[in-house]
Amino acid sequence: ADPKRGNFKPALLEEELIQLHEDPTAKIAFEFVATRDIDEGEEIFLDYGDAWENAWRAHIESWEPVEGATEYKNADEMNNLLKQQQGRLDFPTEFERMEMDIPHPPGVLLACNNYFSDQLWREEFANGKLQEGLQEWEDANSLDYFYCTILRKEIDPRSGETLYTVEAVADDDGSESFLWESAPDVMFHYLDKPYGTDMFLQNAFRHDIGIPDEIFPLRWRNLSPLYRQDERDYDEEDD
Repeated sequence: ADPKRGNFKPALLEEELIQLHEDPTAKIAFEFVATRDIDEGEEIFLDYGDAWENAWRAHIESWEPVEGATEYKNADEMNNLLKQQQGRLDFPTEFERMEMDIPHPPGVLLACNNYFSDQLWREEFANGKLQEGLQEWEDANSLDYFYCTILRKEIDPRSGETLYTVEAVADDDGSESFLWESAPDVMFHYLDKPYGTDMFLQNAFRHDIGIPDEIFPLRWRNLSPLYRQDERDYDEEDD
């Protein structure tokens, strides 16, 4: 550990736990110190404790996939599909979804790149330089996506590509929306639904990571005489 670092405060280990609780600036962190040289490329493991290991083994023995798991794709997988099939996918309009009972992909929401909120992309599209312009824009700006709904589509007579008109919603409450007309499918991007990824499933594995008692100073352990004495001293001061 480097004594020059601002969070290097070993004296805190001598403090009473109650005092640390009342000090919002207290900095406590675990530091990993190698007891031998580590070779380049060597893997480092963490021992989460017997209770965690036993719970994990019980989980994998009893786990069963939830309904619809085989059809589920997260946003990353859907976006990889978009890149592979760019220009060849036919996205249904919202009317077509209702008319033909076409469900939305589960777990994800369709969004549009806000690069297309500006009309400057049209000249690049007409000159066949849309990808270069989009890449330059993404390199210079933070990516932002608006949830969008496909209202209509048409075939570009020049390229034969399907172009889409969408309503893009800028706010979560839908109070501000924009109409983006006749844009190619490169504007589309999938986002995971809030709490829609598999880490939020009811049968996902969850367990606390145990920390051995020996790591903590004696006066921080609630069953130690030092901790109890600190509590009594604190109560007397409070009175």
